[in-house]
Amino acid sequence: MRRRFWHRMPWLLLGLGGALAAADIVSYFGARLEEKLLLAFFIPGIVYIADAVGTQTY
Repeated sequence: MRRRFWHRMPWLLLGLGGALAAADIVSYFGARLEEKLLLAFFIPGIVYIADAVGTQTY
């Protein structure tokens, strides 16, 4: 169980770093998103597509 944890931990930390970077990018465009709220509705779709591509790539 510990071995599985240590194999998984770097990827979890990388995912956390990616999530923080993505949040930083979204906050950079916060004023634009407030101006054009419709753009914010595309964010979950983009995240889903990125996840699907990452899952299907090996």
